[in-house]
Amino acid sequence: GTPERLKAEMGRDVVSVALDGADAGATKAAIADLPGIERVVADEGSISLYVDDGAASIAAIVRHLDAAQIRVGPIAVARPSLDDVFLQATGRRLEGAEEEAA
Repeated sequence: GTPERLKAEMGRDVVSVALDGADAGATKAAIADLPGIERVVADEGSISLYVDDGAASIAAIVRHLDAAQIRVGPIAVARPSLDDVFLQATGRRLEGAEEEAA
């Protein structure tokens, strides 16, 4: 399908959490049991959480990370990009894809 259709079919928001030195495994474990999270993908320096409602999920994500004493950098919510669709399908970023500024 077209890029727009692929993004629409994904139908989830992407919450990006900058790790800011935090351990990716510990960060994923701290939020693994949160409802509404479809998938968590670790990338270099960040994790991407595929959620039903990004804005509603941020508070719970922050609370869980704080309870686990995990300090992270900026958190952003976005609609999925074509790179996000590729990342969800393959577990890796598109080659040469640039990170968008938050």
